[in-house]
Amino acid sequence: MGVPSLETVKTRFGSLDIFIEESGFIFRVPVNPMYQFKGKTLVERVGKEKAEAMKKKMKENSFLKGKTRIFSKETKEKMSKVRKGKKYEEIYGLIRGKKLRQLKKEQIVNGFNDKNKITSDKTRQKMSKAKKGKSVEEIWGEERGKQIREKWSKRLKNKTYEELYGKEKAEELKLRHSVTMKQGIKDERIVIICPKQDTTIEIKIQKYLEILGIEYFTHKYMKEIEHSYRCDILIPSLNLVIETDGDHWHKYPIGNDMDHIRTKELIEKGFKVLRLWEFEIRKMTIEQFNKKLNEVSK
Repeated sequence: MGVPSLETVKTRFGSLDIFIEESGFIFRVPVNPMYQFKGKTLVERVGKEKAEAMKKKMKENSFLKGKTRIFSKETKEKMSKVRKGKKYEEIYGLIRGKKLRQLKKEQIVNGFNDKNKITSDKTRQKMSKAKKGKSVEEIWGEERGKQIREKWSKRLKNKTYEELYGKEKAEELKLRHSVTMKQGIKDERIVIICPKQDTTIEIKIQKYLEILGIEYFTHKYMKEIEHSYRCDILIPSLNLVIETDGDHWHKYPIGNDMDHIRTKELIEKGFKVLRLWEFEIRKMTIEQFNKKLNEVSK
């Protein structure tokens, strides 16, 4: 009788594994009877129908039926430490790990596309409230937050709103961002004083007002008009706005379109407006300035 092959021996003896050395000796080594099922799923082991029946039976007889398994804080910390930095394959084994990884990917994709939602709307709202106003680092920690930012940066790079969210949502987001941005710029203008340093022509007019004993405010935010802004000088007692326009920046002699719009809006709101060009101010005397004030104040 010839020496049987490894496959033949496995079929014949079932629970025995045979190793054949070069010398020709045969060694029979007892192994775990579940050896033949190693790395196989329940469906692969017993077939689809039987597997479903077994799962159903296990579910019905489970002592956890209708209950939520609760772990203590200590147990959760231990589990977290054991799993930290490990992949699915290292925790659950190669086959189960791969399946869990694939399942997680599908859940994430389905979740973002609002198909087969992973969480209920109520849970999503709770999560949203908990995360509101927090940075990625505050939610996930510094290291993971940094990784998430890098991942999203790569994913979103060179992509349009339409590619990311679809045409309808893209239009809605563009409109929302546009309104938010405009409001943000408006809010910033209330706080920021620009220019930070008064120009020489502004300083000259301010000195003339001080000599004439007229109280004034500089860079007052004019929120009363639609195109709100910070005016150069406001004289409350005369309800007068003085603008010192640089020849270059305000396009002498035509003037800026926005300057004309704001002047019109101020007048409609009951303000008087005196616009002075840079070249005028540089050669203007206090008498000439006082005369212009009287003319516009009538």
